[in-house]
Amino acid sequence: MTREINQDQIQEALQSCADEPIHIPGLIQSFGWMLAYSVDTLEISYASDNAAEPLGRPLAKVLGQHIRDLVGRELWHGLQNAAATREITGERLVVGSWQSGNDSPTYLVAAWQSADYIVVEFEEKPGGVLLSTQDLQTQSNLIGQVQNAADVESLLDLATKQLRHLTGFDRVMVYRFDQAWNGEVVSETHTSAVEPYLGLNFPSFDIPAQAREIMARIPLRLIEDVGKDGVPLTAANADLPPLDISLGETRATSPIHVQYLVNMGVRATMTLSVVIDGVLWGIISFHHRRARLVPSQIRLVLKSFLDVFCLKLGLLSERKFKSLTESVDQLQEELHMLINREPNLSDLLEALGSKIQDTFHASGYYIQSDQGEYYHGQVPSQDVISKLIAALPADKSSPFFTDSLSQDFAELDLEFSPIAGMAAIFHSNDWILLIFRAETVQNVSWAGDPKKQIEFVDGNARLSPRGSFSTFLAETQGRSKPWTPEDFVLAKKLWPLLSVALSSEQKRRYMKDLNRQQELMIDELNHRVRNILALVQSVSTEAKKSQSSLTSYSMAIEARIRALAAAHSIGSGSSAKKVDIAEIILQEASPYENSAQNRVRVSGARMAIVAELAPIFALTIHELMTNAAKYGALSNSNGRVFVSLAATDDHLEIAWREEGGPTVQEPNRTGFGTTLVKRAVPYELGGKSSHVFAPEGVQALLSLPLEILSVSDPNDLSTYAQPQFGSDEITGPNIPKQVTDGVALVVEDNFMIAEGVSNQLEGLGFMQVEAASSPEIAMEFLQDETPSFAVLDVNLGHGKTSLPIAEVLLDRNVPIVFSTGYGELSSLTPRLSKQIVLTKPIDTLELAHAIERAVG
Repeated sequence: MTREINQDQIQEALQSCADEPIHIPGLIQSFGWMLAYSVDTLEISYASDNAAEPLGRPLAKVLGQHIRDLVGRELWHGLQNAAATREITGERLVVGSWQSGNDSPTYLVAAWQSADYIVVEFEEKPGGVLLSTQDLQTQSNLIGQVQNAADVESLLDLATKQLRHLTGFDRVMVYRFDQAWNGEVVSETHTSAVEPYLGLNFPSFDIPAQAREIMARIPLRLIEDVGKDGVPLTAANADLPPLDISLGETRATSPIHVQYLVNMGVRATMTLSVVIDGVLWGIISFHHRRARLVPSQIRLVLKSFLDVFCLKLGLLSERKFKSLTESVDQLQEELHMLINREPNLSDLLEALGSKIQDTFHASGYYIQSDQGEYYHGQVPSQDVISKLIAALPADKSSPFFTDSLSQDFAELDLEFSPIAGMAAIFHSNDWILLIFRAETVQNVSWAGDPKKQIEFVDGNARLSPRGSFSTFLAETQGRSKPWTPEDFVLAKKLWPLLSVALSSEQKRRYMKDLNRQQELMIDELNHRVRNILALVQSVSTEAKKSQSSLTSYSMAIEARIRALAAAHSIGSGSSAKKVDIAEIILQEASPYENSAQNRVRVSGARMAIVAELAPIFALTIHELMTNAAKYGALSNSNGRVFVSLAATDDHLEIAWREEGGPTVQEPNRTGFGTTLVKRAVPYELGGKSSHVFAPEGVQALLSLPLEILSVSDPNDLSTYAQPQFGSDEITGPNIPKQVTDGVALVVEDNFMIAEGVSNQLEGLGFMQVEAASSPEIAMEFLQDETPSFAVLDVNLGHGKTSLPIAEVLLDRNVPIVFSTGYGELSSLTPRLSKQIVLTKPIDTLELAHAIERAVG
């Protein structure tokens, strides 16, 4: 029922939305079933109503039973192991699989702790294994492509294309939050049957705070079918509180959110949470017009992909921000030059004023210090500035930003125009930097009218989901360009430089310290270069003695120099004085990651070694690791290497122990690695060492004095992006325009091949290309559209082929071309055998000629 509403009712509706208990819906989706048992009694306290069928007993005989009696010894053991970990309280852990009998379905089982209960979630698992070879290959391809992305924009575009190809959803979009939690669609891939959302904005109340809080904690959320009723969760007795199932993938959804999706024409959805440095950056959202359940195996692949995606996005964002700081670095250089010329303060600030305005897109700035007040550019009057400073928050420990002075300081009743935004940075109680921005009138594209819409249920106001998502243009006034986290960091870097300019005594001390630091850096650089050259010479001599051929010598020397370079890169940061020991060990293990992943385990005290000694220590660990891979625990599939770090009052003991490898025999001669362990550690590091060739595995004990060590903080490891290779535009024979104006269909189960063929078709003039990874997705596409041309991979994996798709297309007179990696095809029907068959990899010019022949 609709009626005239006031501001109080809007606030009531907002509060009602914020208070909605979406974490305790009391329902789950029907594609899974759920149990929850007490941590204390191990008895079932909650069960979904559909648990009775797979358990083979009435619900009344499920509730109150011991969990072990219901699920059996093997799964009970997995649940016990999971319950013993710290992760169980904050993560949904996959604990194994369960089957009630040989002919019964197999269920994937996950668990987490919710208050005093362990929640166990069951979902039927297609296929016989958790992750098949093809699933692992898909995961590897996804991650490999992400690692090669060169910038944020290409990463987002690549992700939407990859994920839509893998899952078959109608739309995959990346949705980024701003500082006010409004969202914008910044990347999108979709089928031609749905409207594009790219560039549209969504108001913050579309995803309320409690939903965002859950998103920040869980990586994946899905709804199989908004049209299906939820399955109730039944408690063992009426006194039990509602069960928090926030972490559950089968958790049912808020009715308001369901109506929201219905209004969008969405029947199935999935969400991946993009979290960077613990903060919800945005989401990857999947929409489909029909019911769709992504298999549990693929969801595991998506979670692995998401970890790498978030890491890569963070690294690329940092790289983008680094380029922004170059303008401040330029300011820093100019400031140093001006200080050296000893100009007066007003000349100095005047010279820097235009640069500061350009860097921060500012209209002007104001400085208040114990030496006076300084203005530059367009700023409010002195009276307005004084009242603004008096009204600033009392807490001066953090900066203050606003893009609407008229809104945030409405109580002052002042005229701010044409100024609209302000940043306040506090250096001390008496020193303040204010940066002002002018008003910017903007047209914002919203997905539907962003005004809050209210409905009344039982006399109470609540937010109503919007019924339209057509583009809605809204003009914003009284606001400046929004401030970003990058602006804050830039201002923090600039303010100390301006502070130097405001104090001649500080200026002289700053320059003196700078000169001294430069001299120290030069001396340190010379010292390190001499030491490393001597070390390389020693490595070369020793490698020559122990190798029998030029090839083996070359490989040995290259490996050892790479180890030196890796350790040097860890310790050569601008402020690095100590290098984390565990990090060195794990980095030396990385070359053997393919065959020894999770087989080198480091535990114990977190300590760091002085940077100048890191190379010789890294080389010692490198030799131990190399010998383990050649002759010891890492030379087979079962061995392990355990490295424990134990700190005493005066030294750090590093114990190296190998087990599970072949039987060890003491070598006839002493190699370079043994020499390093026995001699270099005492001579170079001032410690002690021993090296034992025990039959069950090599053991080494290194003792390092504490004066070269310190307690370590974890260091960030740099990840270098691989170069991206584009494809030159290739033009082939003439293809009729009525064909290229249509939609080209590519059916290919390998994403990288599908992406390559799609790019080739676009280069040949096709306006739109749709890719399908399975026969099911392709057939679903053909329900709505008929393409003008198709490239079909004959064999699609899991025993499936594209031959039925080809028959449908030929019935519609759609020209097709087959692709195969198997050479000649003997299984084609007479009708299909007349079609053109291309062998992978497909050459673009060859594809162009094939299209011309197929169309002709």
